[in-house]
Amino acid sequence: DLPKLLLHLRHKIVADGAGVWAERLAVRRWHNAMKTRQKLEGSVRLSRLLLKPIARGGYVKRMRAPVVGGWTKGRDFPVPAAKSFARIWADELGGGRS
Repeated sequence: DLPKLLLHLRHKIVADGAGVWAERLAVRRWHNAMKTRQKLEGSVRLSRLLLKPIARGGYVKRMRAPVVGGWTKGRDFPVPAAKSFARIWADELGGGRS
């Protein structure tokens, strides 16, 4: 039962006091970045700039940052693409115009 498992794991994290401040900060930053297209694109550019030097093959294998550190224990973190899908769509595919 996946929903119960997720609730159990979330309860365990909160009970241990792990990640609370970091998660709140991450959610606030994410919320702010999603407010406008310009902020989102700027956030993606900054992420790409910061992650590119430590990436291998387009992925960061391990990060020690509070929020994503645990996430990268079991999976690689992708570096944002050089061009977003929206930019490729607009520039190369005519933005949906026939």
